[in-house]
Amino acid sequence: VCDVFPAEIMLPAIGQGALALVARADDASAARALGALDDPASHREARAERRLLHLLQAGCRAPLAARAISRDGILRLEAGVFSPDGRRSLRERDEGPDTDPEGVADRVAARLLARGAAEVIGEARA
Repeated sequence: VCDVFPAEIMLPAIGQGALALVARADDASAARALGALDDPASHREARAERRLLHLLQAGCRAPLAARAISRDGILRLEAGVFSPDGRRSLRERDEGPDTDPEGVADRVAARLLARGAAEVIGEARA
């Protein structure tokens, strides 16, 4: 049995499903080979999610979830910050041109921070 949960019910942790491949800076052949594997939409999605993680100063153990989706020139980002006891749930979403994933993340992060996300993330660290 397999269930697929919609984002309204459960958001994934940041970077879920993203795969990073790296090459030495001085290995042009490897860089070209890896470049051919890059999926531009997935790359933009990962950039938005990682920017959000950075702006919220959250680590991999923070109660933060997000999902970016890049389709038809639009990048949509939905994110949530959740208190460890489950009493607070802050969710925000935004969208914009997929050429500016960081800008979309900036707006979502600003709204989450204005609503107390830093405090909720801090509670999880305590």
